[in-house]
Amino acid sequence: MYVCSGKKCEIDISVSLRKAYSAANSILSKTKYVSEIVRLNLIESYVFPILFYAVETVTLSLSQQRQFAICLNNLYRRIFGMHKWESVKPVQYFSGKLDFVNEYNLRSLRFFSGIRAMHNDALFDCVNNLVSYSQYYVNTASMYNLTSGDNTRSLCKIVFL
Repeated sequence: MYVCSGKKCEIDISVSLRKAYSAANSILSKTKYVSEIVRLNLIESYVFPILFYAVETVTLSLSQQRQFAICLNNLYRRIFGMHKWESVKPVQYFSGKLDFVNEYNLRSLRFFSGIRAMHNDALFDCVNNLVSYSQYYVNTASMYNLTSGDNTRSLCKIVFL
């Protein structure tokens, strides 16, 4: 991800998406005769870290979240030979993976709760103010019915339900 200069601070995700597609194409072209599970594990090991790198540290717009979700869904479709009109939700569910939006929300909530748990007073005050005034955090926490005392383990349970 790159920060773009201008009147507003914007994030450019095109490089991350291009790198993820490039890595996926490389893996999928070399593993034509390998089982789908092995291909999925390779994609999860090499492409997902590219796709999710530092995503929890920024607030993505809805269109950016949609672009990431499309990329992730296209990867599942290519692995399992699905058509564009077929849903990848069952594949994600049975492989134990979340869709992009829920994964992004979980990572962001973990990031903020991890920083809030640190014993650095200055950092705690900064993040506490950010979390208090961040509309994204407030909306995400209310979507999952979270309180400020929820820990990472309870976040995973709530998001996976």
